[in-house]
Amino acid sequence: MIAVSFLGTGNYSEIIYKDYDTQSFYKTKYFAEALYHIYKPDIIYLVSTVEAKQKHFTELSSKIEFEEIIIPTGKTNDEIWQMFSDITERIPQNAEIIIDITHGFRSQPMIALSIAIFLRIVKNVKINKIIYGAYEAKEEDIAPIFNITSFVYLIDWSYATEQFIRNGKSEFLSNLLNEIHNKIRIEQNLFSNLKSFATSIDKITESLMFIRPQELSQHSKELPNKLNKIRNDIIKIPEIKPLQYLLNKIPESFSSLVIEDENIFSEAGFKMQTEIIKYYIETQQFVQAITLAREFMVSLICKKFNLEFIKKEGRNKAEDLLNGWAASLIKKEVLNEFESKFASLWCKIRDARNDINHAGMKESVLSANLLKKKIQEYCLQTIELLDYAHQPLKSSKR
Repeated sequence: MIAVSFLGTGNYSEIIYKDYDTQSFYKTKYFAEALYHIYKPDIIYLVSTVEAKQKHFTELSSKIEFEEIIIPTGKTNDEIWQMFSDITERIPQNAEIIIDITHGFRSQPMIALSIAIFLRIVKNVKINKIIYGAYEAKEEDIAPIFNITSFVYLIDWSYATEQFIRNGKSEFLSNLLNEIHNKIRIEQNLFSNLKSFATSIDKITESLMFIRPQELSQHSKELPNKLNKIRNDIIKIPEIKPLQYLLNKIPESFSSLVIEDENIFSEAGFKMQTEIIKYYIETQQFVQAITLAREFMVSLICKKFNLEFIKKEGRNKAEDLLNGWAASLIKKEVLNEFESKFASLWCKIRDARNDINHAGMKESVLSANLLKKKIQEYCLQTIELLDYAHQPLKSSKR
């Protein structure tokens, strides 16, 4: 394990630094020395300026072994980036590290946090701990060692929650929730509802991915109750408390995708389907959007002509009507306003969906960018059909 420790130019006083989680402690004026004895890293990289080296290295080097990383003072942006590079270049791929910011000054603690995030992604580095020897919080000459690693994870939680809310992708958040669940179960031997909540958001993702409006409503409806159950679990681990505020955003983000009676073909159900189409467009899930828009049109025709919504016979009859009107439109035969409006949009959606299904392997295809714009346009027109479909039919003059 590698330790990265920052050293400034301060006048440090001797004190006992104590890790209350392990009950380990060490008396010293330099936290790097306490780090060496308490956490026993294989190597310590001591990060300091030339001024800090001149002031402290002679004394500290007589106490512990370390490798120095001399950095600029960080008075300019260029120097800050140089500092970042000097440190990250010394850390090998797949390393496990502890970062100590006790004696860091100016921008160094922020840089340390940035380094931790960067190394995890770029070099697959495992952050064992980010620690701070809190001299100012001392009691009876004992200064607690704070583990502030959770601030790195807060970024993970924020990103994962955003991914789920904005894109409907639960994998990252679900994995994090399961990790916390295991932490509670193993370290505290307590049951956690986090795993159940993770399962729920996975089911929402699957329902969105495979366009299952009824399942989506059912699983979204469960979120508030399941969120209430995990609040007590979150309290058990203080460092993950911010997760509660992030998770609170989830139910409200999916509230419009819920219907009470579970009937997606009721008035509320049709309204909910339009919200799902909007969600797909907002999250740039255009294949799902155009697919649901097509089926939405078929369902509206089923409702208009009292056909079975789910049975194959009913939906086939609805599609036959739409295809018949579309053929008449192409032949410039007379249609009433209702038929013409549905036929025109049906042709557009049918062509866009076929373009996608054939993977662009036809003589005449739209560019991906233009297809995206067309799908957005057609889906908005589909949503507008909901109110129009309730209007009485007028006979066509044929």
